[in-house]
Amino acid sequence: PHIYSIYNYFLLSIYFDYITLENILVIIFYGMLVGCTNLVEIVELAHTDDVFLKRILEMPHGIPHPTTISYALQLCDMGTLIQVYLSWREIIYGVMTDKVASFDGKTMNGAHGEGVIKHILSLLTHDSLTTIGQVGVDQKENEIPAAHRLFEQTPSSLLLGLTLIGDALHTHTKTAHAICDVGADYLLTVKDNQELLRQDIQYFFETHTTLNNTATDYQYGHGSTIKTTVTISHDPDMLAYLSHWKDISTVGKIHRVWENENEEVVRRLLMK
Repeated sequence: PHIYSIYNYFLLSIYFDYITLENILVIIFYGMLVGCTNLVEIVELAHTDDVFLKRILEMPHGIPHPTTISYALQLCDMGTLIQVYLSWREIIYGVMTDKVASFDGKTMNGAHGEGVIKHILSLLTHDSLTTIGQVGVDQKENEIPAAHRLFEQTPSSLLLGLTLIGDALHTHTKTAHAICDVGADYLLTVKDNQELLRQDIQYFFETHTTLNNTATDYQYGHGSTIKTTVTISHDPDMLAYLSHWKDISTVGKIHRVWENENEEVVRRLLMK
């Protein structure tokens, strides 16, 4: 593995004689601004717009390969890179205020070798589709403590006031505390891994219908009608019962029905 890394560094140092790291970052940021979510998409866009890019960048050997860009990114501190991108985006578009972000893990199937981090936990904003935080998850670790590290390492200025959405894996009181501690709000899904909690919320909505606020939306397309009903409650007795969830303010339920297919999904939620 060490020889392989030295070889890659050698190739990259040769390549940097022809294209600078700064130019590679411009290509990456350009792709991110238009919605690209991975290096392959970024390189495909760069090839499509290569006439424009070659006019503003020095690329005598053309658009770099995704692998080359990946090696270049390994030379960068991820936190600093995110801050630079956000500053660059602000110069172009002005201040963009994100309201919601999701934290989710992904396993990189192409990552090999002993000690290589294969699972990445990322924090992605919904409005600007920007990854504002990212940590590796060690094989001996799981996503729950990794999420707490993610919140701690992400700049507080980016988290303040955000609503962070996590799947049922992260529905734990410690995660709710960790999110509140960085000045953010949470929306956590309750599923069968929290069976008693799920039953409590289900029973509450079945027996306290007059205490709830409900909205319904219909979507049509592909020969199917999807009916989505969102129900929330701020009932003080229920919130007191759930007071071990830090600063909880709302319990919710999403009921989605595919009317032409006799299919339905119910999600129960905790929110601050």
